[in-house]
Amino acid sequence: MINKIILISLYKNDYEIIKENVTLNCPINFYDNAKEAVETLEENIDNSIILISTLIEDMSYEDVIEQVVIKSKNCKVIVYSSFSSIEEVTKGLEKGVYDFIIGDDVLSKVVMSVNSLFQKSETSAYKIDNAKIQQPINSSLFEMIDYYQVQSKSSELNETIAQYNKWYDNSLKAMEKSSLLIVEDEHIFRKLLVDMVSTCYSQVTAVEGGKEAVEKLKEKKYGIAIVDLFLNDMDGVELIQVIKSYNPLIQIIVVTAFDLIDTASNVLKIGVADYLQKPIMKKDLLTSIEKAEIENKKAIIQEKALQEFFCKQINFEQKCVILESLFKFKKKNNKSFIMEDVYQVFPNLNNNNIYEKITLPPIIDKENIKRFISSFKLDEK
Repeated sequence: MINKIILISLYKNDYEIIKENVTLNCPINFYDNAKEAVETLEENIDNSIILISTLIEDMSYEDVIEQVVIKSKNCKVIVYSSFSSIEEVTKGLEKGVYDFIIGDDVLSKVVMSVNSLFQKSETSAYKIDNAKIQQPINSSLFEMIDYYQVQSKSSELNETIAQYNKWYDNSLKAMEKSSLLIVEDEHIFRKLLVDMVSTCYSQVTAVEGGKEAVEKLKEKKYGIAIVDLFLNDMDGVELIQVIKSYNPLIQIIVVTAFDLIDTASNVLKIGVADYLQKPIMKKDLLTSIEKAEIENKKAIIQEKALQEFFCKQINFEQKCVILESLFKFKKKNNKSFIMEDVYQVFPNLNNNNIYEKITLPPIIDKENIKRFISSFKLDEK
Protein backbone atom coordinates (compact mmCIF):
# COMPACT_ATOMS: atom_id res chain seq x y z
CA MET A 1 0.00 0.00 0.00
CA ILE A 2 1.43 3.38 -1.07
CA ASN A 3 1.40 5.78 1.89
CA LYS A 4 3.39 8.81 0.71
CA ILE A 5 4.57 10.69 -2.37
CA ILE A 6 7.81 12.70 -2.20
CA LEU A 7 8.39 15.20 -5.01
CA ILE A 8 11.82 16.75 -5.70
CA SER A 9 11.67 19.55 -8.27
CA LEU A 10 12.60 23.20 -8.72
CA TYR A 11 9.06 24.11 -9.68
CA LYS A 12 6.10 24.47 -7.31
CA ASN A 13 3.84 24.17 -10.36
CA ASP A 14 4.85 20.50 -10.66
CA TYR A 15 3.56 19.94 -7.14
CA GLU A 16 0.26 21.74 -7.84
CA ILE A 17 -0.43 19.68 -10.98
CA ILE A 18 0.46 16.36 -9.38
CA LYS A 19 -1.48 17.10 -6.19
CA GLU A 20 -4.58 18.03 -8.18
CA ASN A 21 -4.58 15.02 -10.49
CA VAL A 22 -3.33 11.95 -8.65
CA THR A 23 -6.08 9.68 -7.36
CA LEU A 24 -3.98 8.45 -4.47
CA ASN A 25 -5.25 9.73 -1.13
CA CYS A 26 -1.95 10.24 0.69
CA PRO A 27 0.33 13.15 1.65
CA ILE A 28 2.62 14.69 -0.97
CA ASN A 29 5.84 16.21 0.39
CA PHE A 30 7.41 18.79 -1.94
CA TYR A 31 11.10 19.79 -1.92
CA ASP A 32 12.76 22.33 -4.20
CA ASN A 33 16.11 21.60 -2.54
CA ALA A 34 17.41 18.11 -3.34
CA LYS A 35 20.00 18.01 -0.55
CA GLU A 36 17.36 18.89 2.03
CA ALA A 37 15.08 16.20 0.61
CA VAL A 38 17.76 13.53 0.83
CA GLU A 39 18.79 14.54 4.35
CA THR A 40 15.21 14.48 5.67
CA LEU A 41 14.12 11.21 4.08
CA GLU A 42 13.12 8.69 6.72
CA GLU A 43 14.82 5.32 6.78
CA ASN A 44 11.49 3.57 6.22
CA ILE A 45 10.28 4.79 2.82
CA ASP A 46 9.53 1.35 1.40
CA ASN A 47 5.90 2.23 0.66
CA SER A 48 6.64 5.62 -0.87
CA ILE A 49 6.75 6.97 -4.41
CA ILE A 50 9.73 9.28 -5.01
CA LEU A 51 9.29 11.67 -7.96
CA ILE A 52 12.54 13.27 -9.15
CA SER A 53 12.77 15.97 -11.80
CA THR A 54 16.03 16.07 -13.75
CA LEU A 55 15.85 19.87 -13.42
CA ILE A 56 17.36 20.25 -9.97
CA GLU A 57 20.34 22.46 -9.22
CA ASP A 58 21.99 21.73 -5.88
CA MET A 59 22.99 18.14 -6.76
CA SER A 60 22.67 15.88 -9.78
CA TYR A 61 19.52 13.81 -10.11
CA GLU A 62 21.75 10.73 -10.53
CA ASP A 63 23.19 11.32 -7.05
CA VAL A 64 19.68 11.79 -5.67
CA ILE A 65 18.71 8.40 -7.11
CA GLU A 66 21.74 6.74 -5.51
CA GLN A 67 21.05 8.29 -2.12
CA VAL A 68 17.36 7.32 -2.22
CA VAL A 69 18.18 3.72 -3.17
CA ILE A 70 20.66 3.53 -0.27
CA LYS A 71 17.85 4.41 2.15
CA SER A 72 15.39 1.99 0.56
CA LYS A 73 15.74 -0.41 -2.33
CA ASN A 74 11.99 -1.08 -2.28
CA CYS A 75 10.49 2.39 -2.77
CA LYS A 76 9.30 3.34 -6.26
CA VAL A 77 11.48 6.01 -7.89
CA ILE A 78 10.06 7.84 -10.92
CA VAL A 79 12.33 10.27 -12.80
CA TYR A 80 10.85 12.71 -15.29
CA SER A 81 12.25 15.07 -17.93
CA SER A 82 11.08 16.88 -21.04
CA PHE A 83 14.10 15.44 -22.80
CA SER A 84 16.75 12.87 -21.90
CA SER A 85 18.93 10.61 -24.00
CA ILE A 86 18.43 6.85 -24.23
CA GLU A 87 21.75 6.46 -22.41
CA GLU A 88 20.41 8.50 -19.48
CA VAL A 89 17.22 6.41 -19.40
CA THR A 90 19.25 3.20 -19.44
CA LYS A 91 21.54 4.33 -16.62
CA GLY A 92 18.55 5.42 -14.55
CA LEU A 93 16.88 2.05 -14.91
CA GLU A 94 20.14 0.28 -14.04
CA LYS A 95 20.29 2.27 -10.81
CA GLY A 96 16.88 0.91 -9.83
CA VAL A 97 14.50 3.58 -11.15
CA TYR A 98 10.97 2.21 -11.51
CA ASP A 99 10.06 4.51 -14.40
CA PHE A 100 11.91 7.16 -16.43
CA ILE A 101 9.36 9.39 -18.15
CA ILE A 102 10.37 11.67 -21.03
CA GLY A 103 8.62 13.67 -23.72
CA ASP A 104 6.05 16.41 -24.13
CA ASP A 105 3.35 16.95 -21.48
CA VAL A 106 5.57 15.01 -19.11
CA LEU A 107 3.60 15.85 -15.94
CA SER A 108 0.45 14.24 -17.35
CA LYS A 109 2.47 11.09 -17.96
CA VAL A 110 3.84 11.25 -14.42
CA VAL A 111 0.29 11.44 -13.05
CA MET A 112 -0.72 8.46 -15.20
CA SER A 113 2.28 6.46 -13.98
CA VAL A 114 1.55 7.24 -10.32
CA ASN A 115 -2.14 6.38 -10.68
CA SER A 116 -1.27 3.18 -12.56
CA LEU A 117 1.24 2.22 -9.88
CA PHE A 118 -1.37 2.69 -7.17
CA GLN A 119 -3.91 0.56 -9.06
CA LYS A 120 -1.33 -2.20 -9.57
CA SER A 121 -0.50 -2.23 -5.87
CA GLU A 122 -4.20 -2.74 -5.14
CA THR A 123 -5.29 -5.13 -7.89
CA SER A 124 -2.28 -7.06 -9.23
CA ALA A 125 -2.94 -10.79 -9.47
CA TYR A 126 0.70 -11.49 -8.59
CA LYS A 127 1.96 -9.78 -5.45
CA ILE A 128 5.71 -9.34 -5.77
CA ASP A 129 7.72 -9.47 -2.54
CA ASN A 130 10.18 -6.63 -3.13
CA ALA A 131 12.32 -7.74 -0.21
CA LYS A 132 13.13 -10.96 -2.07
CA ILE A 133 13.91 -9.33 -5.40
CA GLN A 134 17.59 -9.29 -6.24
CA GLN A 135 18.65 -5.70 -6.87
CA PRO A 136 20.47 -4.68 -10.05
CA ILE A 137 24.24 -4.99 -10.00
CA ASN A 138 26.08 -1.77 -9.15
CA SER A 139 27.59 -1.13 -12.58
CA SER A 140 30.15 1.57 -11.66
CA LEU A 141 32.86 -0.96 -10.79
CA PHE A 142 32.52 -2.72 -14.15
CA GLU A 143 32.24 0.57 -16.04
CA MET A 144 35.52 1.54 -14.40
CA ILE A 145 37.13 -1.75 -15.44
CA ASP A 146 35.99 -1.23 -19.05
CA TYR A 147 37.24 2.37 -19.07
CA TYR A 148 40.69 1.54 -17.74
CA GLN A 149 41.14 -1.38 -20.14
CA VAL A 150 42.59 1.24 -22.52
CA GLN A 151 43.03 4.34 -20.34
CA SER A 152 45.00 3.08 -17.34
CA LYS A 153 48.55 4.28 -16.71
CA SER A 154 48.85 2.32 -13.46
CA SER A 155 50.85 -0.89 -13.68
CA GLU A 156 49.18 -2.15 -10.48
CA LEU A 157 45.70 -1.61 -11.89
CA ASN A 158 46.68 -3.08 -15.27
CA GLU A 159 47.87 -6.24 -13.53
CA THR A 160 44.57 -6.63 -11.68
CA ILE A 161 42.52 -5.93 -14.82
CA ALA A 162 44.53 -8.56 -16.73
CA GLN A 163 43.86 -11.03 -13.91
CA TYR A 164 40.15 -10.19 -14.07
CA ASN A 165 40.05 -10.59 -17.85
CA LYS A 166 41.58 -14.06 -17.60
CA TRP A 167 39.12 -15.02 -14.86
CA TYR A 168 36.22 -13.62 -16.93
CA ASP A 169 37.24 -15.54 -20.07
CA ASN A 170 37.58 -18.81 -18.12
CA SER A 171 34.16 -18.26 -16.52
CA LEU A 172 32.60 -17.55 -19.91
CA LYS A 173 34.09 -20.70 -21.47
CA ALA A 174 32.67 -22.80 -18.64
CA MET A 175 29.09 -21.60 -19.25
CA GLU A 176 26.58 -23.59 -21.26
CA LYS A 177 24.31 -22.03 -23.88
CA SER A 178 21.39 -20.16 -22.37
CA SER A 179 18.07 -21.87 -21.77
CA LEU A 180 15.03 -20.29 -23.45
CA LEU A 181 11.46 -19.79 -22.27
CA ILE A 182 8.90 -19.02 -24.98
CA VAL A 183 5.52 -17.57 -23.95
CA GLU A 184 3.11 -17.45 -26.90
CA ASP A 185 -0.63 -18.19 -26.86
CA GLU A 186 -1.00 -18.85 -30.60
CA HIS A 187 -0.23 -22.54 -31.19
CA ILE A 188 1.04 -22.15 -34.75
CA PHE A 189 3.32 -19.24 -33.96
CA ARG A 190 4.57 -20.91 -30.76
CA LYS A 191 5.57 -23.99 -32.78
CA LEU A 192 7.23 -21.74 -35.38
CA LEU A 193 9.31 -20.00 -32.70
CA VAL A 194 10.38 -23.35 -31.25
CA ASP A 195 11.40 -24.60 -34.69
CA MET A 196 13.40 -21.42 -35.34
CA VAL A 197 15.44 -21.54 -32.14
CA SER A 198 15.85 -25.32 -31.81
CA THR A 199 18.49 -25.37 -34.55
CA CYS A 200 20.85 -23.48 -32.22
CA TYR A 201 19.48 -24.03 -28.71
CA SER A 202 18.69 -27.36 -27.09
CA GLN A 203 17.14 -26.14 -23.82
CA VAL A 204 13.85 -24.65 -25.00
CA THR A 205 10.60 -24.57 -23.02
CA ALA A 206 7.42 -23.29 -24.68
CA VAL A 207 4.17 -22.43 -22.88
CA GLU A 208 0.91 -20.87 -24.04
CA GLY A 209 0.18 -18.45 -21.22
CA GLY A 210 1.52 -16.22 -18.48
CA LYS A 211 0.31 -18.35 -15.59
CA GLU A 212 2.07 -21.44 -16.94
CA ALA A 213 5.19 -19.35 -17.51
CA VAL A 214 5.19 -18.28 -13.86
CA GLU A 215 5.07 -21.94 -12.78
CA LYS A 216 8.05 -22.72 -15.04
CA LEU A 217 9.97 -19.80 -13.54
CA LYS A 218 9.54 -21.32 -10.09
CA GLU A 219 11.21 -24.51 -11.30
CA LYS A 220 14.16 -23.18 -13.30
CA LYS A 221 16.31 -20.15 -14.05
CA TYR A 222 16.13 -19.25 -17.72
CA GLY A 223 18.66 -17.06 -19.51
CA ILE A 224 16.26 -15.63 -22.10
CA ALA A 225 12.48 -15.29 -22.30
CA ILE A 226 10.63 -14.64 -25.56
CA VAL A 227 7.27 -13.13 -24.59
CA ASP A 228 4.19 -12.23 -26.61
CA LEU A 229 3.01 -8.91 -25.20
CA PHE A 230 -0.68 -9.83 -25.62
CA LEU A 231 -1.70 -13.06 -23.91
CA ASN A 232 -5.16 -14.46 -23.23
CA ASP A 233 -4.67 -15.07 -19.51
CA MET A 234 -2.30 -12.32 -18.35
CA ASP A 235 -1.10 -8.83 -19.26
CA GLY A 236 2.28 -9.09 -20.99
CA VAL A 237 3.81 -6.12 -19.17
CA GLU A 238 2.78 -7.57 -15.81
CA LEU A 239 4.28 -10.92 -16.83
CA ILE A 240 7.58 -9.22 -17.66
CA GLN A 241 7.63 -7.62 -14.20
CA VAL A 242 6.92 -11.00 -12.59
CA ILE A 243 9.67 -12.66 -14.66
CA LYS A 244 12.14 -9.99 -13.56
CA SER A 245 11.12 -10.47 -9.92
CA TYR A 246 12.04 -14.16 -10.16
CA ASN A 247 15.20 -13.62 -12.18
CA PRO A 248 16.54 -10.04 -12.55
CA LEU A 249 19.37 -11.19 -14.84
CA ILE A 250 17.11 -12.77 -17.46
CA GLN A 251 16.99 -11.09 -20.88
CA ILE A 252 13.50 -10.61 -22.35
CA ILE A 253 12.62 -10.35 -26.03
CA VAL A 254 9.11 -9.07 -26.74
CA VAL A 255 7.21 -10.28 -29.81
CA THR A 256 3.84 -8.94 -30.93
CA ALA A 257 1.76 -8.34 -34.04
CA PHE A 258 1.07 -4.76 -32.95
CA ASP A 259 3.35 -1.75 -33.25
CA LEU A 260 2.51 -0.32 -29.83
CA ILE A 261 5.96 0.44 -28.51
CA ASP A 262 7.04 3.35 -30.66
CA THR A 263 10.14 4.57 -28.82
CA ALA A 264 13.23 2.92 -27.43
CA SER A 265 12.59 4.46 -24.01
CA ASN A 266 9.24 2.69 -23.77
CA VAL A 267 10.94 -0.62 -24.54
CA LEU A 268 13.53 0.04 -21.86
CA LYS A 269 10.90 0.93 -19.28
CA ILE A 270 9.41 -2.55 -19.24
CA GLY A 271 12.86 -4.10 -18.95
CA VAL A 272 13.27 -5.85 -22.30
CA ALA A 273 16.37 -6.52 -24.37
CA ASP A 274 14.66 -6.29 -27.77
CA TYR A 275 11.30 -5.82 -29.47
CA LEU A 276 10.32 -7.78 -32.58
CA GLN A 277 7.16 -7.25 -34.58
CA LYS A 278 5.47 -10.18 -36.33
CA PRO A 279 6.07 -11.61 -38.85
CA ILE A 280 9.55 -12.44 -37.57
CA MET A 281 12.41 -13.66 -39.73
CA LYS A 282 14.52 -16.49 -38.32
CA LYS A 283 17.74 -14.52 -38.87
CA ASP A 284 16.39 -11.53 -36.93
CA LEU A 285 15.20 -13.71 -34.05
CA LEU A 286 18.50 -15.60 -33.73
CA THR A 287 20.48 -12.35 -33.91
CA SER A 288 18.34 -10.89 -31.13
CA ILE A 289 18.78 -14.03 -29.00
CA GLU A 290 22.54 -14.03 -29.59
CA LYS A 291 22.80 -10.43 -28.31
CA ALA A 292 20.55 -11.24 -25.34
CA GLU A 293 22.66 -14.29 -24.49
CA ILE A 294 25.83 -12.18 -24.42
CA GLU A 295 24.19 -9.72 -22.00
CA ASN A 296 22.76 -12.50 -19.82
CA LYS A 297 26.11 -14.25 -19.48
CA LYS A 298 27.85 -10.94 -18.84
CA ALA A 299 25.40 -10.14 -16.01
CA ILE A 300 25.78 -13.61 -14.49
CA ILE A 301 29.59 -13.42 -14.57
CA GLN A 302 29.59 -9.91 -13.09
CA GLU A 303 27.38 -11.08 -10.25
CA LYS A 304 29.76 -14.00 -9.71
CA ALA A 305 32.74 -11.62 -9.87
CA LEU A 306 31.41 -9.60 -6.94
CA GLN A 307 31.01 -12.76 -4.88
CA GLU A 308 34.25 -14.47 -5.88
CA PHE A 309 36.86 -12.52 -7.83
CA PHE A 310 36.84 -9.10 -6.14
CA CYS A 311 36.25 -10.54 -2.67
CA LYS A 312 38.38 -13.68 -2.69
CA GLN A 313 40.82 -13.82 -5.60
CA ILE A 314 42.66 -10.52 -5.29
CA ASN A 315 44.78 -9.46 -2.32
CA PHE A 316 44.43 -6.52 0.06
CA GLU A 317 46.77 -4.28 -1.98
CA GLN A 318 44.85 -4.97 -5.18
CA LYS A 319 41.51 -4.19 -3.52
CA CYS A 320 42.84 -0.82 -2.40
CA VAL A 321 44.08 -0.08 -5.93
CA ILE A 322 40.62 -0.99 -7.27
CA LEU A 323 38.93 1.43 -4.85
CA GLU A 324 41.41 4.21 -5.61
CA SER A 325 40.69 3.79 -9.33
CA LEU A 326 36.94 3.62 -8.75
CA PHE A 327 37.05 6.87 -6.75
CA LYS A 328 38.91 8.64 -9.59
CA PHE A 329 36.53 7.21 -12.20
CA LYS A 330 33.40 8.30 -10.32
CA LYS A 331 34.85 11.73 -9.61
CA LYS A 332 35.61 12.14 -13.32
CA ASN A 333 31.96 11.31 -14.05
CA ASN A 334 30.58 13.55 -11.26
CA LYS A 335 29.38 10.63 -9.17
CA SER A 336 29.64 10.19 -5.43
CA PHE A 337 31.91 7.55 -3.94
CA ILE A 338 29.88 5.78 -1.24
CA MET A 339 30.27 2.99 1.30
CA GLU A 340 28.47 0.57 -1.04
CA ASP A 341 31.48 0.90 -3.36
CA VAL A 342 33.75 -0.23 -0.53
CA TYR A 343 31.45 -3.13 0.37
CA GLN A 344 31.91 -4.59 -3.13
CA VAL A 345 35.50 -5.58 -2.38
CA PHE A 346 35.34 -5.61 1.44
CA PRO A 347 31.95 -7.26 2.11
CA ASN A 348 32.88 -8.03 5.72
CA LEU A 349 32.55 -4.33 6.49
CA ASN A 350 28.85 -4.57 5.71
CA ASN A 351 28.47 -7.09 8.55
CA ASN A 352 30.73 -5.28 10.97
CA ASN A 353 28.36 -2.66 12.42
CA ILE A 354 29.53 -0.05 9.94
CA TYR A 355 26.84 2.57 9.55
CA GLU A 356 25.91 3.78 6.06
CA LYS A 357 26.60 7.39 7.02
CA ILE A 358 30.17 6.74 8.19
CA THR A 359 32.62 9.39 7.02
CA LEU A 360 34.90 8.19 4.25
CA PRO A 361 38.31 9.81 3.72
CA PRO A 362 37.87 13.00 1.62
CA ILE A 363 40.43 11.76 -0.88
CA ILE A 364 40.47 8.08 -1.72
CA ASP A 365 43.93 6.86 -2.65
CA LYS A 366 45.56 3.51 -1.98
CA GLU A 367 47.26 4.55 1.27
CA ASN A 368 44.16 6.29 2.68
CA ILE A 369 41.91 3.34 1.94
CA LYS A 370 44.48 0.94 3.47
CA ARG A 371 44.45 2.93 6.71
CA PHE A 372 40.65 3.21 6.62
CA ILE A 373 40.08 -0.53 6.16
CA SER A 374 42.84 -1.48 8.60
CA SER A 375 41.17 0.61 11.32
CA PHE A 376 38.35 -1.95 11.44
CA LYS A 377 40.78 -4.81 12.07
CA LEU A 378 39.38 -7.08 9.36
CA ASP A 379 41.23 -10.26 8.48
CA GLU A 380 41.86 -9.10 4.91
CA LYS A 381 45.63 -9.07 4.61
